[in-house]
Amino acid sequence: MFQLPQPDLIPNPATSDSGSTIVRPVIDVSEDSATLDTLLRLVYPVKNPELVDIASIEPVLEAAIKYDMEWPTELATERLLAVVPESPLQVWAIGCRMGLEIVARRGAEALLATIPEFQRKERVLLPDIIHDLDGMEGIFAGDYWRLLSFIRHSGQGGDDFHFLKMASSIKDNMAVLGPLDEVRLLLQDLPFHDHLPSDPADDVPLADIVCRCADEETVLAHRSILSLHSSVIAARIRASRSVDRHQRVILDFEESRSTLCGLLSLCYGVGGTLPHDPTSLVSLLAAGKKYRMSQVLPMLESQWESVSTREPFVSYCLTAKEGLVGPARVAGRKAVQDESTALPGQWYTPHMEDMSARAYHQLLDYYAACRGVLDNALLKAKIEWDATAKGMNVKEIKHTTMAPSWMSTHLERLRSQMDEAPSKYRNCLQDVFGTSYKSSPWCRKSDDIIHAIFKFTSRLPDAIEAAQDEVEWIW
Repeated sequence: MFQLPQPDLIPNPATSDSGSTIVRPVIDVSEDSATLDTLLRLVYPVKNPELVDIASIEPVLEAAIKYDMEWPTELATERLLAVVPESPLQVWAIGCRMGLEIVARRGAEALLATIPEFQRKERVLLPDIIHDLDGMEGIFAGDYWRLLSFIRHSGQGGDDFHFLKMASSIKDNMAVLGPLDEVRLLLQDLPFHDHLPSDPADDVPLADIVCRCADEETVLAHRSILSLHSSVIAARIRASRSVDRHQRVILDFEESRSTLCGLLSLCYGVGGTLPHDPTSLVSLLAAGKKYRMSQVLPMLESQWESVSTREPFVSYCLTAKEGLVGPARVAGRKAVQDESTALPGQWYTPHMEDMSARAYHQLLDYYAACRGVLDNALLKAKIEWDATAKGMNVKEIKHTTMAPSWMSTHLERLRSQMDEAPSKYRNCLQDVFGTSYKSSPWCRKSDDIIHAIFKFTSRLPDAIEAAQDEVEWIW
């Protein structure tokens, strides 16, 4: 911008023959006047403005980086690092937004120092981060995941730990990728992997719509079929209708040919099975929601219930990125209960690098709430069982693990294991009776206790599920 040629002197007809006027070029910029004024004062030979708080430093630093102004960038960065002790989380966020590794690191290190050491390892989330960062705009889930990993490991990793990109060493040590990643790579080598579906309208003559896709491919369709399934597309057809009714209407779509063909196949009632790949299915769900295809969406949502079970966290990320709240909640609930990646520190997928940190935080917040409910439910169950056991006659029961105290101990064990095995309570009935009988034969005089334990463990899973269903998902 500052390499533009100097303005020319152009004669001004309103003045004398020797008079001239300067015609200054007009440059539109996105920064506000206060930011631009501060930036220019940094480069002009005048006293530098004071940059003492985050609110004044961030926009100036962003503008300096945007216009490739080296000295103002260095000065604004220096001022930003000076306020790290007062605003560590905000400094980390600015470093992530602007791609400044050293800034993100200094903010994270200062934030770590504010967290007591005994609270770091079990840190699931930063409770007030959405409020403190004004909605977490411009922060990605991958950034937030790395910050939490840094906290949980008390800063171990040193300079090899990267806050802005996924280093292979960090990924190998701290993340568990989706179990189907290798399968997807193998599928890409198969000859039919990139095969595009045919036009659903091929089997129906007299197509009168040309659908032009985002990848410049075209798909033929019929006005009547599209209008029947989508009021949104019907309105576009009416607005685009030409004078000649026999001339094909051309409609532009933002979806790829593969997605549009899959969607139209459902409208036409052809095309075989629905996709089992989460990415493809999410594309169809997003398009179906966008075009309000109420007859198609139930089929897609039913398929999603099945597909999201295999990789619930990956499925959550895909739907959250598309803003599909309902399907995201379905996948999120399954992710919280998924024992293959039960701990949030193990939740990682490359999809997090372009998913908002806010969506990731919402899932972590839901996870923490569900764990709190599960812990309270198991504690309440133990209290209820201890109260029930007080009225039992256990003096004549010998050599058996069916004593009331054993059941109480088992409930305590479930509480201690709920992070690694959050769904273990579902097998409570089987675990209790299988373990107890294997340990020692049941005493004939323990029938009352056996009946009480059977009744108690039979209804325990449903009671816990009901309590977790009441957890509010804040979106």
